[in-house]
Amino acid sequence: MRDVVAYLRTRLAEFETEAETSRLHRTGCPAGVSVTESCTCEYPKQLAAGISAQRELIDEFVHWLESEDTSERTRARTHRALLLLVQPWSQRPDFDPYWRLDP
Repeated sequence: MRDVVAYLRTRLAEFETEAETSRLHRTGCPAGVSVTESCTCEYPKQLAAGISAQRELIDEFVHWLESEDTSERTRARTHRALLLLVQPWSQRPDFDPYWRLDP
């Protein structure tokens, strides 16, 4: 499971860098047209908050997997949750087929 955790953390770091360096704004946001204008759409802040939340979820899942107090059922559900988080990258060539969940 450590492999999927490391993979997730790497993909989130890449996504964060992409979000910080690109001009991702909603249509009509002046910052999407001109670097000198301020953002009114809040989309970059939402992306950053989503990435931060996913990182915290991963940390919680790792804690549950490593805790002696975690039941086997909870470990299985936590494992599945990690696999759900990694699915957006399932088309990448470095994605492990073991992680793929059937629809």
